[in-house]
Amino acid sequence: MLWIASSKEGPAYDLPIALGTLAASGQIPPEWLERTLSLGELSLDGSVRHVRGVLPMAVLAWQEGFARVFVPVENAGEAALVPDPEVIPVASLTTLVSHLSGVIPIAPARAAPRAESLFPVLASDFREIKGHEHVKRSLEVAAAGGHNVLMAGHPGRRYMLERALGCVPGERAASSSPSWRKCCSTARGAGLEKRGIHGSR
Repeated sequence: MLWIASSKEGPAYDLPIALGTLAASGQIPPEWLERTLSLGELSLDGSVRHVRGVLPMAVLAWQEGFARVFVPVENAGEAALVPDPEVIPVASLTTLVSHLSGVIPIAPARAAPRAESLFPVLASDFREIKGHEHVKRSLEVAAAGGHNVLMAGHPGRRYMLERALGCVPGERAASSSPSWRKCCSTARGAGLEKRGIHGSR
């Protein structure tokens, strides 16, 4: 699908374009879509397919105060890592309209597990890593300043990232946990892993 007045890259905007068309044509009330963010690829039969980059969009919805997020069923667990917006897993455009009209409600995706269970090694730090001083220094600066870090290639990057998270104050570490998955969410399906490039953030 392509909205003529503006450019579109990738299939993630298929679902919001379809919902906007339904609202503009009077087939659904526009107020049904208030404070709602949606994304997903629409197939020819109306089913909603998996897209990449859902987690950063869910984080944006949380930051901008959206009340709910419509995402493909396959992406629901990923979007649920963000604490606040209600995540509605959408199998097809028809089921979403039935949900909006109240005919067949869709149960929200299960909330994300606590950050403590996602990162059981928060008590660890860089004392467990020998060498790699330039990497440790970069991660320390990023942790101190709340900056982003993109690591690619080295198989021990997750081990280092876990120890870097141990350097972040507890409250900030918990709130930062969704960010650690942003790059994997965006890169997944982009062909990077097929070329041997595995990103971590």
